[in-house]
Amino acid sequence: MKKVPKIHALLNAPKSGSDIETMSFRSIDERADRSGFTDEQWPIVRRMIHAAGDPGLAAYVRMSDDAVSTGVRALREGRPLYVDTNMVRAGLSRTRLQRASANGRTPRIYCFVGDSDVADEAERTGLPRAVAAVRKALPILDGAVVVIGNSPTALLEVNRLIIEEGLSPAIVIGVPVGFIHVEESKQELMDLGVPYVTVCGTRGGSPLAVAVVHALAQAAIAASESTSPGDDAFDAVVLLGHGSRVSTADAAMCRIAEVLSRRRGVPVFACNMSQRPPYLADALARCAAANAQRVLVLPYFVNEGMHVRADIPRLLKAEASKHAKLQLVLGPNLGYDPLLVDLVEKRMVEAAVMPDIRTVAIPDEAELVADTESVAD
Repeated sequence: MKKVPKIHALLNAPKSGSDIETMSFRSIDERADRSGFTDEQWPIVRRMIHAAGDPGLAAYVRMSDDAVSTGVRALREGRPLYVDTNMVRAGLSRTRLQRASANGRTPRIYCFVGDSDVADEAERTGLPRAVAAVRKALPILDGAVVVIGNSPTALLEVNRLIIEEGLSPAIVIGVPVGFIHVEESKQELMDLGVPYVTVCGTRGGSPLAVAVVHALAQAAIAASESTSPGDDAFDAVVLLGHGSRVSTADAAMCRIAEVLSRRRGVPVFACNMSQRPPYLADALARCAAANAQRVLVLPYFVNEGMHVRADIPRLLKAEASKHAKLQLVLGPNLGYDPLLVDLVEKRMVEAAVMPDIRTVAIPDEAELVADTESVAD
């Protein structure tokens, strides 16, 4: 009897990749022991099992209680990712990460292990290349998603930075594979008090690291799709800047307010502390006119100086006495964020073609103010 290749049955009733994934997940749910994992954690574990092809992997997966919520939040905020190998970077879906990001942009993915300066530094110092790569990445690791899928020495160096230098990544996905330094690197990670996902023992590898990131991204996408613009905790938002005699000084803040209003589906008003209207009182009056009940006031300041610490709270308290029906919440100032580092880096690139300051004409201050006042009139 002639043997019939099995692929013919598949081709006669083809299944899509989505169908196969759904069937695979159903099979994993039937075979694997999900006890010990919450409903929030299980999709992460299930995708790891799917990547490994091993239902028994569930017995070795460990994650902090806040791993999923923190990882999802980091991806929704567009935090950068640091990965220890190009294999992990190649495996990550840019489309999925972009969909997970609330701002619609693909987050930056950094991998320095193949850089020539890292190789030179490793040769000069005798350090493993993975350690030299992590040290090069130090300026972008705070608040980042750190993904270690291959090198235990990379994870050990990340652990050291957390312990000795106060590094605070958003989450560490630490799943290096192998038999040397692997188990102790993971155990140390679990003892650090940072959000983490890992696999006990010698198991691990780039496919598992990618699986964790993709599972968190899928959770972020689901959270975004289940949250409508009307679900905001505030009925209106006020961006409070410093103010300037130059009428166009707050143009960027006003533009941000407009975009936020469209994106969030709530009124967002821009105003100034002094120098030029609209002022805080004007913005709050507009909130009241819009029948807002709970209003967020965000200081449009990067640095946390006297204005943020004392002047703005006093100003808002004074205005609160005039608006008994408004619940006024003073939010944090802009402060540090990895996305701001990206913006500064972008400005550095843009500045490469700009001339020496000695050749730049600087407008007279009185003339500049007069021009802007005539525009305002």
